[in-house]
Amino acid sequence: MNVQFSIDEAIRIISKRSFFFYFGSTSFFIYKRIPVKIFRILTNMNVASLASYIPGLEFDNNMISHCKYESPDGRIFFFHIDENEESDPYAYLKKSGNDNPLFKLVYSPSEKKFYSIDDFYQTRNLFFSQNIKNISSEDLFDISIIYSESDLEVPEQIEPEPDCTPHFPSLKPFIETALTSKNPYKALIFLNSAGILEKVFPFLSKMKGINQDRSLHPEGDVFEHTLHCFQFVKSPSLRLVYGLLLHDIGKTVPTKRKGFYGHSTLGARFIEKILSDYGYDLNFINDIQFLVQYHMVNSYFFRLTDKERKNIFDNGLGVELLKLYKADTMGSIGKLDIYQDIISVLKRDKSIKSIK
Repeated sequence: MNVQFSIDEAIRIISKRSFFFYFGSTSFFIYKRIPVKIFRILTNMNVASLASYIPGLEFDNNMISHCKYESPDGRIFFFHIDENEESDPYAYLKKSGNDNPLFKLVYSPSEKKFYSIDDFYQTRNLFFSQNIKNISSEDLFDISIIYSESDLEVPEQIEPEPDCTPHFPSLKPFIETALTSKNPYKALIFLNSAGILEKVFPFLSKMKGINQDRSLHPEGDVFEHTLHCFQFVKSPSLRLVYGLLLHDIGKTVPTKRKGFYGHSTLGARFIEKILSDYGYDLNFINDIQFLVQYHMVNSYFFRLTDKERKNIFDNGLGVELLKLYKADTMGSIGKLDIYQDIISVLKRDKSIKSIK
């Protein structure tokens, strides 16, 4: 076996001889207390063939699967083997589904898309259901990840469990995974549509109704702007995520000054209280304070001394700050001329190693 074994490459090969992939929820294994991703795979490859591609494959041989593999990154692949090709794969798919919406999704490896079992069976067209009901908090976050990783439209109706009250400490792994997913904007829109986003982050509620100059912010109030910015980041770091979520928190504080002058400095003062309540350590909090404090650096960049410029952009957070500033700009006026000028200056500054 190749020492450079990759489960993703193995799955890609196996998918060519497999019928369907089922995607299950992220759940906590009671005996391990770690979040895992569950995949069910129906294949006509036997165990020996599978084992030739996946070292460490374990025999399972139960009603759910015949063998499984647990990857180091917390994914578990259950293989259901049927060496005789199904005469009616749609009927098999219908039979294999259950009432949990997460287990009613089909993943097409070739198209890298998720589809609904019910609609796939009924119409034999690849169409996703527009009605999701009675979903638990953790499953809501898990489904949001599915939307972030696909081109599916966010459902028109999302109904959480009646008593759905998220508890951040227990949901922290789900939340962080959703926010750092491929397309966090879609994850946030899904969670907002489900009415759970502000329950997790109450500080976002304060941003609603804080109107801005429409010539600079045609997208809407501070809340709409904050979400809008996430359209312009892909697979962001957790620091960038919280930097974006909180970059305009200072605008929610009334001041005697007209407009939002000084909101970056004002907002940085609230970061420690907000993030310490979520259990983040002081180093992480300091990083977010920095991003919030300097997210308006464009307004005074060309007045900075060489030393000040190096301190801001060559401290390990300069790249993240630039990403935040770019997303902030794209999420408002959408003009990157000043951003491009700043990048040009930083690249010419040989004392700044982090900007290439």
